[in-house]
Amino acid sequence: MLLTHIDIDHVLMDDTDKDDVVLEQSQYVVMSPGIKPSHDVYVLYSTKILSELSYLGILMKTLDLPKITFIGITWTNGKSTTSWIMYQALEKLLSSQKVWLTGNFDVPLSQTLLSIMQDTSSQEHFCVVETSSFMLYNLQNFVFDYAIWLNIARDHLDRHGTMEEYIDAKKAICENAQHCFVSQLLYDLLPKNIQFNSKVILPVVDISYTQFVWKHNMQNISAVISCLTEISQIEWLSFDINDLFSSIQPLPHRTQTIAIIDGIRIVDDGISTSAQSLLAGLDAMSDRCVLVVGGYDKWDDYSILASMFASKLWYVVCLGQNKKIFADMAENLWIPYVLSDTLDDSVHIALEAAKRLNLSLILYSPGAASFDMFVNVYDRVEKFNHIVSWLAR
Repeated sequence: MLLTHIDIDHVLMDDTDKDDVVLEQSQYVVMSPGIKPSHDVYVLYSTKILSELSYLGILMKTLDLPKITFIGITWTNGKSTTSWIMYQALEKLLSSQKVWLTGNFDVPLSQTLLSIMQDTSSQEHFCVVETSSFMLYNLQNFVFDYAIWLNIARDHLDRHGTMEEYIDAKKAICENAQHCFVSQLLYDLLPKNIQFNSKVILPVVDISYTQFVWKHNMQNISAVISCLTEISQIEWLSFDINDLFSSIQPLPHRTQTIAIIDGIRIVDDGISTSAQSLLAGLDAMSDRCVLVVGGYDKWDDYSILASMFASKLWYVVCLGQNKKIFADMAENLWIPYVLSDTLDDSVHIALEAAKRLNLSLILYSPGAASFDMFVNVYDRVEKFNHIVSWLAR
């Protein structure tokens, strides 16, 4: 829609209608983030290919845009929560500016830029951009004013091929930012010239006064505070940490209690898409529980979950393309499990198991991507919530 609005000729195509003549004549080829670098278009037209972010970096130089501050947020686990916290904090602090939450979170950045162009106010704009490794792959031309990168774990190797390539994709956010906030581990991975513009974040803040009860949020909030402190020096802002963060709401579908059925608490952690995020979800549980798990196989390393499975689980409902991985782990740990074919069956099985075993907690934390059975992760959590709502009637 952005290209249509500014009258730039363009053609949309996929594998079913790929036209090599059009590709040959095009100045740029902007690839969807989900297309793997092994695709033949990458091979044949590599000199023309740009990511959406890279192309927008070129395009923005030609557009009459108001002042926009870009805050990029990426890592393996926690980027959605941290993007959400940053967005809410900026909305509270910047009453005279317009704040947008965009990128991988929900609305594409190109759509947000179109909305900014159509905004008739003279406001300054702040864009909190959640960025995936797909979006950051081979990034060029686009510069973030601020960037946050706090952890890295094995993920998306079905697309990137090797852990080194995955790290390089994530690292691009700091290589293309004026100010970067990173953990100590990731700081050591950065080139010396990038370290100069980077600050190490230590998870030392007290979050007991906030609504973020799980300990992994210490680092998320620490990063937001550090970034806001840097922004406040430029924007002439002052803020009280306790006052600012005490009223910020957690992100839906992140270890969120959505119902209590017959005394059994149902916890929705449906945005969990990796072994590391599943690990965090299990770690947050105070009691042993029934786990509903599984989804699309991204070649993730689930061996890190063994000790957490052993200490937190009494029963496992395995669902999705990679369900056999979780079933094998449960069997090796002598944890009862069942293989399920649908999400609806999985929820019913989990409830029956919790009642039979006298357990008071069910955790839905897939630990895998959604597109083996669902349109996207939001489709997945919507369907889960619908099933639970129907059972709770």
